[in-house]
Amino acid sequence: MHPAISLVAVVVEGMLSGVEKLGPKTLPETLIAPFAEVGGSIFAGALLGLVLVGVFKFIMDRHQIVVVLIGMALLGSALSQQLELSALLVTMVMGLVVVNLHEDPHIFAVLEDIELPIFVIFFALAGASLHLDILVANWFVAVIYIVARGIGKVGGAFMGAHMSRAPEVVRKYLGFAMFSKAGVTIGLVLLVQSRFPEIAAPIIAVEIAAVTVCELIGPMGTRFALVASGEASA
Repeated sequence: MHPAISLVAVVVEGMLSGVEKLGPKTLPETLIAPFAEVGGSIFAGALLGLVLVGVFKFIMDRHQIVVVLIGMALLGSALSQQLELSALLVTMVMGLVVVNLHEDPHIFAVLEDIELPIFVIFFALAGASLHLDILVANWFVAVIYIVARGIGKVGGAFMGAHMSRAPEVVRKYLGFAMFSKAGVTIGLVLLVQSRFPEIAAPIIAVEIAAVTVCELIGPMGTRFALVASGEASA
C-alpha cells in the first residue's frame, strides 16, 4: 500500500472521530497521528524485513520459507494492531526490504503455491460484506466511478507515455491493459470495513461492483492491447 493511502486513512479516521469529539487536543492529535502511523509502519516493516533477511540465510527448504513468510506476515499484522499501525504498509515495507536486500529477489515466488486460496478468502470476505440493496441505491455512483477510472487509466497512460516519449504503440494501447483490479483493492475494502464501519457499506458496494466489472473487461482489454500493439498474435 502506498504511504499516501495510509495517510489519508488516518486523516479520515481523525475527521470522523472529530465530528463527535471536539476539543483543544483533537486537532494536534489528528495532524500528528497520520505521520506517526506512517513513520511507525515503515520502521516496523523495515525491522521485520531485516529479521527475515537474516533468517533466510539459514533456511533453504521451500516449505520452511513459506511457513516463515506466513508467520512473519501474521506477526507484522498482530504488531500493527497492537501498536495502531498500518498492517498493509508494514507488510509492504517488509517485502520491499527482503526483495532488495536478499540474495534471491524472487524468494516470494514460493507463495505462488498458496496464493489462490488466499485470494479466494479475500474475495469471500469482501463479498460477504456486499449488500445488494445498497449497491442498487448507489448504482449511478458505481457507473461513474468505473467509467471515470477507465478514462483515467487510458488517458493517464497516454499522457505519461507521451511525456516520457515512449513509442507510439505504448501511448495508444498501454491504458487498455490496465483495467484489471483486485488484490490491493480487496485489501483496502477490508481495511475500510474494519476502520470506518459507519461509511463502509456504500464504499464496499461500489468497489466490489467495480472489481467485478474490471475483472470481466480487464483480460479483454489486455488482449486487445497486446494484439493491437503487435506484441501477440490474435
